[in-house]
Amino acid sequence: MPERLSIAGPTGLDGFVPSPARSPHLWAIVAAGIRRGIITGELSPGLRLHEEALAQKFAVSRLPIREALTRLEHEGLIRIVPHRGAFVVGLSAADVHEIYDVREMIETHAVQLAVVRAGQPDIDQLQELIGQMNVAIANQQYADVAEPDVLFHRRLVMAAAHGRLLAAWESLAGVIGSLLEITNVFHSNMPASLRSHQAIVSALRARDGAAVSEATSAHLRRGERVMQAALARLRAPIDAAAGG
Repeated sequence: MPERLSIAGPTGLDGFVPSPARSPHLWAIVAAGIRRGIITGELSPGLRLHEEALAQKFAVSRLPIREALTRLEHEGLIRIVPHRGAFVVGLSAADVHEIYDVREMIETHAVQLAVVRAGQPDIDQLQELIGQMNVAIANQQYADVAEPDVLFHRRLVMAAAHGRLLAAWESLAGVIGSLLEITNVFHSNMPASLRSHQAIVSALRARDGAAVSEATSAHLRRGERVMQAALARLRAPIDAAAGG
């Protein structure tokens, strides 16, 4: 039986109100806005994403809209049907688990390589990023923790000096960053997250392969639990409204 594709209202996008895109990389801003709407549930699975309506919403031409939709299809958040358009796939709890599962495979392998290949500048940059997260937490700017957090994990994988491993990680980076930015405001124990980042750097500095792998796995598994709980809390009002 073919999957039902829903279109709410004249375009299905009437209630979606993103900020207008203003950047040299317009497609990235557009992708981030749509990605956020999908993660929060504001843009529901099956919804058709009309290019013209999105261009008006973001105050851009249709070119960056198409570029953004292509990126989101690669991330698995939407699907583009020839001659029909782009439709939201969504991001379920099972999808989030898969993302963290793949992250754990990539990052634990990366840190094992980084124990041998990372230089002191790599370790110093990781420590600096922890400092940036600490400042954001101290200022209670929890959404601002996301950027240095994503940069920390990118730098961790880069320290492995393994191009294809980094490419695999980068395919998840957009979703990871958006998830963190959205859910960090619901994080009840940011200092614990900071300590788990520090445990990774300390083990890497000591060149202790077993410890750094264990610290990375523990960090990501705990991160998934926090993420799943935050997403459930965030989506509860939307799910309740849909059920009502």
